[in-house]
Amino acid sequence: MDEVLVPTMTIAVAAEVVTYFRARPVLVDLELYLLNPDSFSFE
Repeated sequence: MDEVLVPTMTIAVAAEVVTYFRARPVLVDLELYLLNPDSFSFE
């Protein structure tokens, strides 16, 4: 099964679209000020 990175600070539809295409959404934390994916959340 494919996995797609989805930011935690988003609307629910972003993760729902991923499941529509039979993939698994993986929630990723964002940095506080830059809103880029936090590198520590990739484990």
